Amino acid sequence: MILLSALYTNILFYSLMVIALALLIFLYIYPSIKRYKESKHFNKFIYRKVYAIAMLNDYYLINNLPLYSENDEEFAINIDHILISNKFMYVIKDLYYKDVINGNKNDKVWLSYDKLGRTTEFKNPLMLNLIRCDRFSEAQQIDRSYFISIVVVNNDIQMKNIDDISTSNSYICKKKDLKKLISKIEKRNVSNFNPEGLEKAVMKIAKDLGRKY
Repeated sequence: MILLSALYTNILFYSLMVIALALLIFLYIYPSIKRYKESKHFNKFIYRKVYAIAMLNDYYLINNLPLYSENDEEFAINIDHILISNKFMYVIKDLYYKDVINGNKNDKVWLSYDKLGRTTEFKNPLMLNLIRCDRFSEAQQIDRSYFISIVVVNNDIQMKNIDDISTSNSYICKKKDLKKLISKIEKRNVSNFNPEGLEKAVMKIAKDLGRKY
């Protein structure tokens, strides 16, 4: 009986150790692995989300559209996603930030701070995406007022003022809020596109993919 009791105690002890180890992996290691995977494949994550929105609402979707310049064949502005609804054309850029971000909508340069306190400067992504909207509008000869710029970032972005730097036609939003944001914009009291004209415009955009302007 004593040997059996000791055996059961050992089994219980090792079972608890295995459970504790599994819990440790779940609480600490798995989130790190998940963040790493998301950072490496963020574009694919956002594509799936935008694709789901397009399918749900019967919107048009074009991905990875390069806009080349006639003056510089090596230079191109790449648009990650163009979501075309019945009212607007959403030019969507996806960006993953692992460091602390500091910047305002009117700043030409934003700052990032890593864990060691090192500072890196980078161009304001809101301004860059507005340039993409301008270039695309000009290239396709589509009224600029139809365009909405959206920069989609990771849900755990470390940026204090993220909720205060959007405007009526330029937004930065977390991945989890993208669907809600588009639904809110679609409620604006503006006229719908002409269905036939919209289809022709989309077909032209698809045909012109990668063409130099």
